[in-house]
Amino acid sequence: MAFRPKRILRQWLYLTHRWIGIVSCLLFAMWFISGVVMMYVAFPSLSDTERLASLPDLAWQQVVLSPDAAMQAAGATRFPRDLRLNMMADEPVYRVTDWDGRRRAISARDGRAITGITEAQALAVAAHHPASTSPHLDAIVDRDQWSVTSRYDPLRPFYLIALGDDAGTKLYVSSRSGDIVLDTNRTERVWNWLGSIPHWIYPTILRKDQPLWRQVILWSAGICLVTGTTGFWIGILRMRLKRRYANGHITPYRYRRPVHPDLDVLWLALGQSRTFFCRPQHGARHAAALPRT
Repeated sequence: MAFRPKRILRQWLYLTHRWIGIVSCLLFAMWFISGVVMMYVAFPSLSDTERLASLPDLAWQQVVLSPDAAMQAAGATRFPRDLRLNMMADEPVYRVTDWDGRRRAISARDGRAITGITEAQALAVAAHHPASTSPHLDAIVDRDQWSVTSRYDPLRPFYLIALGDDAGTKLYVSSRSGDIVLDTNRTERVWNWLGSIPHWIYPTILRKDQPLWRQVILWSAGICLVTGTTGFWIGILRMRLKRRYANGHITPYRYRRPVHPDLDVLWLALGQSRTFFCRPQHGARHAAALPRT
């Protein structure tokens, strides 16, 4: 009778691993397949190279305002985190980003604050993009699948401009500042439904609610961690180093190599050692990592 509680606990261990494993294996398969897609197609973003390529040459003859005067017009009390001078269509504009993330656009012609642009101005901005052939307004969007993260909040809503090129490129032009903040093409939009979106569990309806999305991620990862940990423990319990199984095997598995337990041990060793011993690199951002929130 002394062994009965131990036997019951072992039975529950096996049942827990079996049934949670059946569910979580679908997640593991999804993460594996979508991860392969992410190796080749990243989540849409606008690189500095793409941003600079979409800007016309700076019209220096129109620049009247000095950087100091632009910062004063923006109400900056100290040097901002970022200060840029570039063109918004045919007008030179200072882009000021404060340390708290607030952004301001100041005309370099007359020092006026730019707090909004029209549809015609957005189309003029998009017309300078190298892929632009017949730009037209596709929609006015506040938040969609590709602009869902909160880092775009100071720039919403967006003019979604289709460039009319063969790649199906679309630009997100801020209606507040006139910035091109994001571009996507047809290939990215299609393949990300098989890559980043399922991998990060990233549908708009869920991702726009940051606390809820975080809980879903944590609980999903926790369930999968239980699956791997219980499987690892079962492998230890079924191992016999002295009184071995038939044919001298230390496990009851009849395969030439016990692939399932081996992979479980490898997953636990590599995955969990990374969790506990690897420190994140400050400032590093992976192309196929979660977009900043």
